[in-house]
Amino acid sequence: MFFSDFRKGLMVTLKYLFKKPVTENYPYEKIKMPERARWLHNFKAEKCIMCKMCVNICPPKCITMDIGKNAEGKRKLNGYDMDIDRCIFCGFCVEVCPTKAIIMTDVHEFADSNRNNLHFNMQQLASVGEGKTEVEEEKKAV
Repeated sequence: MFFSDFRKGLMVTLKYLFKKPVTENYPYEKIKMPERARWLHNFKAEKCIMCKMCVNICPPKCITMDIGKNAEGKRKLNGYDMDIDRCIFCGFCVEVCPTKAIIMTDVHEFADSNRNNLHFNMQQLASVGEGKTEVEEEKKAV
């Protein structure tokens, strides 16, 4: 009884012994991420119309928007903050934005041991994935 189970297990081991390994040497060799993966956000303040739809639809409520008035009495975006440590990367904020002011990038290496470093403001979100977000928008348009 024991020998047949041992033999079955050994056969599985021998079967995979001569195949290509499925593991990756991650920190040294970057893995190819799926094209539609949802990772860190990029925010373009000049496109934002301050409708607060992204704030309202966010399930964990990790997005905060501060809207004020300028000297002429028009609405002005004073701040746009995102707590990435609370974000579940669902993509609802990206889908609901009518002007595509917020998009997902392929930046996925942003782990940190300090939670305060995972609070991104408007300027930090604008600089995420620079040079890569333009390509993503063109891919989605095609």
